[in-house]
Amino acid sequence: MDTKAGSLKEQWKEARQEQILDAASRVFAEQGYHSAKMKDVATEAGVSNGTVYNYFKSKEEVLQALLHRLNQTEQRADAFAEGLELSSFRDFYGAYAQHRLNFLEEHLDLFRALFPELLRQPSLQETYQKEVTGPSFELAEQFLSAMMEAGQMKKFDPALGARVMASQVLGLLVLRLLGDPVLAQKHDNLGELLTLFLCDGLLATPQPEDNHNE
Repeated sequence: MDTKAGSLKEQWKEARQEQILDAASRVFAEQGYHSAKMKDVATEAGVSNGTVYNYFKSKEEVLQALLHRLNQTEQRADAFAEGLELSSFRDFYGAYAQHRLNFLEEHLDLFRALFPELLRQPSLQETYQKEVTGPSFELAEQFLSAMMEAGQMKKFDPALGARVMASQVLGLLVLRLLGDPVLAQKHDNLGELLTLFLCDGLLATPQPEDNHNE
């Protein structure tokens, strides 16, 4: 097969797949996952029902692909590689945390439609752990270990550390889904505050007179 023709075919396939996922994002966000039908996705995408099933065997497979999108699974490796090039965890974390929160804010309605399904279906949780969170945590652990080796961070359990950092973003997302008004108003300040909490802590620096009395 002509290499160029094969490349164009792959690009067309990827573009069509993204077109269907874009449509599914809108349909699931508007109708809810349970109410939405695959034919609704096809109509929104401007393709036939058969075309949708050529790319996704079921609505659950579409759901899994959208969960990958929300996790930005394919971009994680590049993001952590860029973080290592910065050689500064502080610079990396503030920007990355804000980027993740901004992305999830843009897709809040979709996350609201999909997250209950993730909680409701044990089989989906297992797949999500295996294909999404597991590999993402592994990348984060490798990144944290490299930062420790470079002397940028104190020594700690990288597996637990990766999950603690992820919980900050996830916790804020859950509060946002619950309609917290402060997060809605001050969303753009979260990356900076998360960096302050993680890198500097919350305790004030002791004053000189305090040290004098010790």
